[in-house]
Amino acid sequence: MTSARPDRNLAAHTIKLRGARVVPGDDQIAAFDDVISYLIDKVDRRTLAEVSNRLAQLKKAPLNVVATLARHADRAVAGLLLENLPSCPTQY
Repeated sequence: MTSARPDRNLAAHTIKLRGARVVPGDDQIAAFDDVISYLIDKVDRRTLAEVSNRLAQLKKAPLNVVATLARHADRAVAGLLLENLPSCPTQY
């Protein structure tokens, strides 16, 4: 039986896969963008801050997730992303 409650650390665990040094293609980034965009409203602020900080290190990040996190009211979530993301377009 599966739990109806989503894994609150799923986003953080998914980002940790980056350690494998695999460069994702556009399709993988789009899939990641869809999944994490769905989960953003379901995870706690601490997890969002961790995801945001990890995304800030990427050369190419999922745009919808970046846009959502960059507009987050909590500076711990939006701050480092806005300051450090090389691919952060000005419209965020």
